[in-house]
Amino acid sequence: MFSIPVFNIIAATGVQKFLGPSSSSLQKSKKSYLLRKYFVNLVLLAMFSTNLLFSFISAFNYPGAYALKSLHEIESQTLNASVHIDTYSAMTGVSRFGERRSDWEYSKTENLGLDEFSTYTYLLTNNPQAHTNQFQKIAEVYGYDSISKEGIYSTLRSLKKPHMISYQKFIFDSESNTFFNFIKLGPKIWLLKNRNLISNYTEPEFEKEKEKVLKIIPFFKY
Repeated sequence: MFSIPVFNIIAATGVQKFLGPSSSSLQKSKKSYLLRKYFVNLVLLAMFSTNLLFSFISAFNYPGAYALKSLHEIESQTLNASVHIDTYSAMTGVSRFGERRSDWEYSKTENLGLDEFSTYTYLLTNNPQAHTNQFQKIAEVYGYDSISKEGIYSTLRSLKKPHMISYQKFIFDSESNTFFNFIKLGPKIWLLKNRNLISNYTEPEFEKEKEKVLKIIPFFKY
């Protein structure tokens, strides 16, 4: 953090030398000076845009935090629950700061057998297939997946005809789960609920509920 001003001073000194010449000879090379000035401004704009893009992408690297936040909102009426948080969820944003409920127990115990999960009310996991017999999916949380090269080329081509762009779909396409046509998202963490702890549980009702899996995209309402 303290090294940033030093780098700024070095960069500013380099830009000053690059922009030269001195004021006395500026008029003689005004065209050259303007070209160098435009080049520096272009580089600064490119750096700013790149930082803005990567900052936006980094916001999708914490599906664990969004998963725990969403669980509290979706199951706000549940009392005295227990939540197991797997390693992937813990590594992607889950922390004690997100453990809002004093009547809930949160566990990050590793290397549990499948039968040991039966004591938990909810699971935050990136491996839902291992718990299909005992837990039902209530939501899936999306996070950053990849950058699509084809999407970048498609975006650049579409900018040539801005009047043909559907801006709402361009910002986020819910069908392909992409932002700006090239930032791809994918399901990273699933919220599971122990069906044996659901009151008035019946198998037909459970089969219907399995189809009602919420799709949670950060910054968007589900």
